[in-house]
Amino acid sequence: VEVPLYLSNGSNILSFEGLFTFNPEHLVFDDLTWSELLDGFTIETNAETGEIKVAGAGSLSDGQEGVFATLQFTVNENFNDNETTVILQRLRWNEEPVMEDVATATLGVLGINDNLADIPTEFALYQNYPNPFNPITTIKYGLPKGSKVTLKVFDILGREVATLVNEHQAAGYQQVSWDATGHSSGIYFYQIQAGDFQKIRKMILLK
Repeated sequence: VEVPLYLSNGSNILSFEGLFTFNPEHLVFDDLTWSELLDGFTIETNAETGEIKVAGAGSLSDGQEGVFATLQFTVNENFNDNETTVILQRLRWNEEPVMEDVATATLGVLGINDNLADIPTEFALYQNYPNPFNPITTIKYGLPKGSKVTLKVFDILGREVATLVNEHQAAGYQQVSWDATGHSSGIYFYQIQAGDFQKIRKMILLK
């Protein structure tokens, strides 16, 4: 299972330091890959039982955005999607602390057990991942048969803010991402309509 780390509007970053924590009874740390956003940075990673420390130095130009790193884990038999989290415990930019408990990714079991090539036995809408998120999240759903699918996002006042899917799709596990750049922090709802199946779930944008 992977946990992407998203950088929003990075500006004048010359150094960073972070601490991630996770439950070693549920997860085994495999790797941390850095994207091209940090090309030219000197980066060190130190992984121990239940925590990962990272530090880097370089130069990042103003306004950079995108996934800058991805944490990769293997799950074991104790995995529990109600409890398993990866927490960005501490973050420092340019030697200055940003805040404590910066973000938490709650891992969903769909990302581990389900093969998108399989055909589900019933319609389903799964919890988005990560959640809370900033600003990109992935929504997965299952279609036991080909269906006309609409998937929309609404704000807490019930106003439609995005249409993510509006087409006929083949049977199988499907997924779509929502980039909430330009939307304010808060609670949002996503609704799927596939044939006679309809379901709504809640998600949290936390900037």
